[in-house]
Amino acid sequence: MAGTNNSTCVVKMSLVSALRYGRVPFTTIEEVLAAAALRHDRKIVWSSPDEPVLLSLGRSRDGLDLKKPVTEKVMNKSLGQMALHAGVMAGLKTHDVRRGKARGTAHIKKEVLGVPNRMVANIVGHTVKALNSGVTNNYIGYN
Repeated sequence: MAGTNNSTCVVKMSLVSALRYGRVPFTTIEEVLAAAALRHDRKIVWSSPDEPVLLSLGRSRDGLDLKKPVTEKVMNKSLGQMALHAGVMAGLKTHDVRRGKARGTAHIKKEVLGVPNRMVANIVGHTVKALNSGVTNNYIGYN
């Protein structure tokens, strides 16, 4: 059956949605990635930071409300389905995406792997106090 072996990446889903609904000032993924590569922080910047990228179901022509973000309930349900398709048996929640981002950042090639630092804390929105008290360490997991 078509699509039964597909797995979905939340980052890819966000980028496709951003491109489709004009949330980035580009029309191709290559342009988005090239622009991010030129930035010192390597971030993808949305055209309209106050408008959602992942959209809520609504009453507009294509069934999406372009002004409302998808609800956490819908995202958690989608993540659960993605996890099952990927063979992950544990229940996933939206906060797990944030933890994954922190873990991935902490393990980027550098001198010491798996150590929380200010870059990791900044990416997940933690303060220096949260970093120093061990909160960020809880996000990155163990080697």
